[in-house]
Amino acid sequence: IQGQGLSGLQGSATVLIDGVNCAVHSANDTVITCRTGAHRTTLIATVQVSVPGKGSSVETTKTEVTSSSTASGSAAFQYIDRWSSVYTWGGKAAPKEGESVSIRRGQVLLLDTSPPPLNLIVIQGELIFDDSKDLVLQAKYIFIHGGRLQVGSPEKPFNHRAVIRLLGHVRDPEIPVYGAKVLALRQGYLELHGKPRVTTWTRLAKTAEKNATTLYLQEPVDWSGGESIILAPTGRENNETEVLSVNSTSDSGRTVHLNTPLNYTHHGITENFGQGHTIEIRAEVGLLSRNVIVEGSVIEGDSVNELGWDQYGAQIMVHRVGFNFTQVRLSHVEFRHMGQA
Repeated sequence: IQGQGLSGLQGSATVLIDGVNCAVHSANDTVITCRTGAHRTTLIATVQVSVPGKGSSVETTKTEVTSSSTASGSAAFQYIDRWSSVYTWGGKAAPKEGESVSIRRGQVLLLDTSPPPLNLIVIQGELIFDDSKDLVLQAKYIFIHGGRLQVGSPEKPFNHRAVIRLLGHVRDPEIPVYGAKVLALRQGYLELHGKPRVTTWTRLAKTAEKNATTLYLQEPVDWSGGESIILAPTGRENNETEVLSVNSTSDSGRTVHLNTPLNYTHHGITENFGQGHTIEIRAEVGLLSRNVIVEGSVIEGDSVNELGWDQYGAQIMVHRVGFNFTQVRLSHVEFRHMGQA
């Protein structure tokens, strides 16, 4: 808790959150550190600070306080449940593979572990990804019905790796209106925000010959080893597009080293036609990888029963009912194995 005048002349400060004591570990004139006590429900509660000899904070729209102690910023604290805690599930173990989960209205659940593949997740409250680790959420159906699914925010993009993997195949039962292998939003919020990248696409600075393993770019990039990029064709055949894996970069990000050689030549030249007329013939190079990913599962096989399963992708369905508010905001997100015929 940050503010001014937070240390008392007659002892340490007292902190209450929704009437529950927050045990003070340390306090000085500008910062109080305390550990919250047990609480039964998830909610956003007022933080009340009492400083002996100085006064108590009073929650207002501007977070003003009485006497000579002053708090700055928001004076609220949010209690949430953790997926990994047995207390979230009534003292029982967390959901097992193939089970369904309901996040009730008013509940805020922090996804702080990667659960096993689930069947159905219904979100009427809030499900928030914990940005302290890499996470994978797998389910056949994810249905946001008046709630919120959040991975990062525009102000604080997700910095770790988050994967939402939708499971299933063409023979799976369909939810009415929304189908199968689906992330469906009927009413509420879907917020997915990955880490911004310096350069998402640029052009070749010079021609990359067939069998080359190095690309020279016009602009510096922050692409890392293992990330996927796409290289556009400049020849007569459209099928000369190549998806490549980055090994490393050098020259302050203007040179990209590849894990495999090129199958085709991709031009990076300027043609001069005289009288000041030039044409840039340079292949575009784009970054495909992001740290927040929505993808469909892929089932490979040769039997008749499995034919076409790997071409049955995931889908996101957004549906507003009446005047109910529905909002989707996406930034720096990767989508893989998506789409259904």
